[in-house]
Amino acid sequence: MLERFYFVIHLSRSRVKLYQVSIGKSLSCVLQVDQAYNPPALEEVFSAKNLKTKIVRVLFSDDLSYVVKITIPKAIAVTRDYIGGLLKEQIPEVLSDTDWDYKQISTAGDSKVVMAFAPVKEFKDKVNTLSSKLSLTIEAIEPESVAITRHPDPVIGLALKNDLSGSDDQTLNLAINRSVKRSLPPSLIFVPLLIIFLFANFMVYRYFKNITDTSSLNPKSVQPTSVTNPTPLPPSPTVRPFNRSLISIKILNGSGIPGAAGKVSPKIQALGYADVTTGNADNSDYPITKITIKSDEFLADYYQDLKTLFSINSESFLVDNTQDPDVIVILGKN
Repeated sequence: MLERFYFVIHLSRSRVKLYQVSIGKSLSCVLQVDQAYNPPALEEVFSAKNLKTKIVRVLFSDDLSYVVKITIPKAIAVTRDYIGGLLKEQIPEVLSDTDWDYKQISTAGDSKVVMAFAPVKEFKDKVNTLSSKLSLTIEAIEPESVAITRHPDPVIGLALKNDLSGSDDQTLNLAINRSVKRSLPPSLIFVPLLIIFLFANFMVYRYFKNITDTSSLNPKSVQPTSVTNPTPLPPSPTVRPFNRSLISIKILNGSGIPGAAGKVSPKIQALGYADVTTGNADNSDYPITKITIKSDEFLADYYQDLKTLFSINSESFLVDNTQDPDVIVILGKN
């Protein structure tokens, strides 16, 4: 398998980091630069000697990202103007058309769900300025909560992103100076054009030759050509909507604080989860809160909900396909 390298800049309010991610037979993520955030440090990372390419990806921390999910009636056409009007009511900044993007993520019944993303404008503008100043192409910008849907480490998750372009409502991606991305050499452009030209001339020759040949045939000897109907494509799979009322959550107290699980239970129920049970963990000495999930299908949704209650990050989640409840939360001392 061909090994590919990506450079990912991870930006938060306190730190700015540069990673080199290798994707091949295995995945590797190497931290190359780690600086406390300030404008000079940001420029230093963007112009780092370790950055051996003009094409990078930028990962925005969730505290620098607006991620909005909007449910709209199925009968309404999803257009950029329509979504932009709704975002003005939910994002407390004046955004230009290039400051945000959206995609439709699910359809169920009479409604559909759209996810929109916009970085905090102050930090997005700094990235814009540096990319122009240093002639960089930012081919992808994403928040942590979206990147972790591909891999628990959001840095690797952004490196694994393949949907860099597509129809406006099917691809969630921001990019800067994408027009200069990996341009083809003139020889690779000329060869396909030459092939097309030769093929067109060949088809014209065949067409006139057939007319000449068939003009001398007895019409009775000409047999009609049968037409085979193409096999219909299978229908696209339906994306299962995220329904909190159908998800089971078990809270286990591993913090050593009596009654901790019982205090957390109503807070989780207040988020819309109906099936919530409590108990004790296998020991009471867990230093941090750990969360295991039966499937990573709704990892981003779990992360968005539970980070409001616990001190967690993307590394707090583990996937266990054999567990009975959909989610198990083991409360730690933090």
